[in-house]
Amino acid sequence: MMLGETVRVAFQSIRDHKLRALLTMLGIIIGVGAVIAVVAIGTGAQRAIQARIEALGANLLTIYPGQMFMMGRASDVRVSLLVRDAEALQRDARLLSAVEPELSTCSAPRPTTPRSGITPSRTGGCSPRATTGPGSATPCSPLRSPPCST
Repeated sequence: MMLGETVRVAFQSIRDHKLRALLTMLGIIIGVGAVIAVVAIGTGAQRAIQARIEALGANLLTIYPGQMFMMGRASDVRVSLLVRDAEALQRDARLLSAVEPELSTCSAPRPTTPRSGITPSRTGGCSPRATTGPGSATPCSPLRSPPCST
């Protein structure tokens, strides 16, 4: 068949089956519209989430160790994060500008005294003094270097 004859037969078929052609066009229009709507909703949701994260301070993400779940139930085994996990994140995660491990415990000297430790690079090379609580001026475990004054 020649190209002209093929086009003529196609239009003849459309004229002969108007309802089928109309339903086909309607299906294509609805399908394309649905894809556009889903993409628009996804993009809008992504922008809304980004805006909420940026409002919190988009440059800080904290990851805490969790508890393993097996068959839908919490296990007695606690998942630990190690310094080598932070090193792996720093090495492998290309979008992270810095990774700083932090150690936090509430076991000594009293169970109610929270303790926290960070690496010197997080404080710009100086080590803060540990205190017995927020706003307290009494050091419970001063570190060797002077506290930061930033």
